[in-house]
Amino acid sequence: MKNMFQSITRIYKLNIPNIFYWSPKITVPRILSCHFRWLAIVMPVKHLKNSLFKIAFFFEKICYQNVKSRLKKDFSAELSAISDNYQRREVKNKTVWYSWWQGMDSAPEIVTTCIQQMRKQFPSDTTFINVDSSNFTNYVDLQPRIVELFESGKMTNAQFSDQLRINLLAKHGGIWMDATLWVNQKQELSVFGLPFFSYRAKKSLPISSDHGTRQGDWQLYFLGGTNTYLYEALKTLNDAYWQRYSKVIHYLQLDKMIDLTFEALPELSADMKKLPLHDYDPGDMLAGGYRYSLSQIATDKVVTQISKDFEFVKLSWKIKVLKRREGQLTVYRTLIK
Repeated sequence: MKNMFQSITRIYKLNIPNIFYWSPKITVPRILSCHFRWLAIVMPVKHLKNSLFKIAFFFEKICYQNVKSRLKKDFSAELSAISDNYQRREVKNKTVWYSWWQGMDSAPEIVTTCIQQMRKQFPSDTTFINVDSSNFTNYVDLQPRIVELFESGKMTNAQFSDQLRINLLAKHGGIWMDATLWVNQKQELSVFGLPFFSYRAKKSLPISSDHGTRQGDWQLYFLGGTNTYLYEALKTLNDAYWQRYSKVIHYLQLDKMIDLTFEALPELSADMKKLPLHDYDPGDMLAGGYRYSLSQIATDKVVTQISKDFEFVKLSWKIKVLKRREGQLTVYRTLIK
């Protein structure tokens, strides 16, 4: 209960000042969505939990539509130019980009283990590059204002990571992967040859809708593709946004921009829809949207089912997960041992 109270207090503290920076049409539904989401997470009764998630989903959809309308209005000129100037790219680069900002020497065990697993599961001629505070200028040319906002503390690490991924993919191509994404199955060389690449999944939780109606069509922690025009377009939108504003309009702001960019570029949207649609999102176990949790005992039946259902599993260095329960290995420990 203490953690829930702290989380809800943080939601109000972060969002109430934005009522005047953005508008009540955006901020109030967001606050209500977060509030009901946390109530759902701690609710032990399943049917009540699902009802609370649905209420949170209702308010999040309202917030999403209002955010999308605001961005569409504010950046209509950029979106028109993106559509009018479209040229298909063909940038082939067998590089996996990831970022542990402090450098891999200071990375926690979960990060180093995930990176080791990536190297095992991707083809042997894949290049892996960690982009950190000491080398990022070697790979990307960020707008000075973006660097200034980050260094002054007005932009979070997660928001700065968004800047890195779209700039890297726009300039070099390849694939971006979060440093805490566990690769559960072997990857083929063909993944580097697709015009757009991400992980499409059906959503198992009603609240898994933060992207709005297109949630599941891509994952920010796993993005790539040879047609780098998408990422050039996102860089254009993103740079214009940060020239005008100094804070995010929504936690998943980059997802909103991807949605608008796909609307402006039907050919790229068609490429996205050609990707296979998986039954489960890599983050489902972490978010409690799967039948098994990372902290439960890893029986043969559980491990076999997870291996079948998940090509990737999203982990987190921020969330403590049990490695043993009742003297036996948990799903989490079985994955990373």
